Amino acid sequence: MKWKRWLSLIGISIFIYLVYRIGLANILSGFEHIKIFYFILFLFFIPISLFMLTLKWAFILKEQGINLSLSELFKIYIIGTFYGIITPAKAGSLIRAHYIQKRTNKGLVEISTSIIVERALDILSILFLSIIGTILLFSKNSILIINLIISFSILVAVSIFFLNEKRSRFVFSLIFKYILPKSLKEKVDASFSSFYKSIPSIKSILFFALVTMFTWLIAGLQASFMFRAFSVDVPFLNTITIFLISVAVGTIPITVSGLGTREATLIALLGLFNVPAARIMSASILLLVIGSLLPAFIGFLLSLKEDKNEIFNNHSTSAR
Repeated sequence: MKWKRWLSLIGISIFIYLVYRIGLANILSGFEHIKIFYFILFLFFIPISLFMLTLKWAFILKEQGINLSLSELFKIYIIGTFYGIITPAKAGSLIRAHYIQKRTNKGLVEISTSIIVERALDILSILFLSIIGTILLFSKNSILIINLIISFSILVAVSIFFLNEKRSRFVFSLIFKYILPKSLKEKVDASFSSFYKSIPSIKSILFFALVTMFTWLIAGLQASFMFRAFSVDVPFLNTITIFLISVAVGTIPITVSGLGTREATLIALLGLFNVPAARIMSASILLLVIGSLLPAFIGFLLSLKEDKNEIFNNHSTSAR
């Protein structure tokens, strides 16, 4: 829908406005005095963070009977990073299901379940950790705590509601009744059943949630090293909490890859510690470029290679 494209421009507009208000020269000046020690620590954690994200997804896939090597899943995950970074709320990361399907005999809907569960756990884990960190470190900011608790409670309630196939089928049947032709309803029903059959057990989901929280704590620590590299001398626990809150805000589908909404949140919360906005913007931009855009670019190159190999294999098969 066209309105979704326009909606994603809100965050980009916020980012442009922040750059204009702070001043591009002030932002660029922040790159002149980077602390190399913390910057190297940040770089060191990039492969660790990506590996943990891949491992978390591998656990979910294994529960569904999909056993691929970690190296293969890592490559597919990086490809998904490229598509995820150019779409609101990382919706494009669902492309990973396509690459998994090519390597297995599993259905696309069944594979997509693993990615949807993974994304849901990401958001819930980020909000949960943000709430804990905010209560411990920002106890005076009751408005922030209340907003996070409300957001988390709504997401948990929605997740529990839609974990039940009968309730979900009832809700979606009302929607499909008006938007789907009869010829497609049977296919949707079959896909619906396949989706719910492939959802992991509650016990497994709880385990995946713990792994997800640990993964995001590592990502938060990694981001903290980047901010320290720009002399943002805020305690690590505070920085990790603020980073996770900014990531949570960045998942709102009004931007691409959290651009703008993330920076605005970081400036507002780190500003409580009297950190200059220009310094925060410098760190956030470099965090985006190296931590997200670089892996996404590698994913783009891998996707080109993957598609080229697929075309070559199809051509060889047809030639026979």
